[in-house]
Amino acid sequence: MEVLCMEKLFYPAIFHKAEEGGFWISFPDLPECFTEGDDMKQAYEMAVEALGLALVNRKEEKEEIPMPSEIDKIQNEEGIDFSLVFPENNR
Repeated sequence: MEVLCMEKLFYPAIFHKAEEGGFWISFPDLPECFTEGDDMKQAYEMAVEALGLALVNRKEEKEEIPMPSEIDKIQNEEGIDFSLVFPENNR
């Protein structure tokens, strides 16, 4: 019997305040992964979904799934309000 062990990974997400209101979110480790939301709650929910889809897509396309960056290694750029980390099991 094969036992699958999935490591829980935490990817940093950067929340940017949008000029027109709301937030847009990017993931330093997955440059193709970004989304937006009208408020913080919606932005968080959209970010979790976008991250999951990006990881599933990379797995299906047999592309590398990068290890998450450490929060203290991410460069703080002007306009970044804060960052959060989302758990993900799709490795």
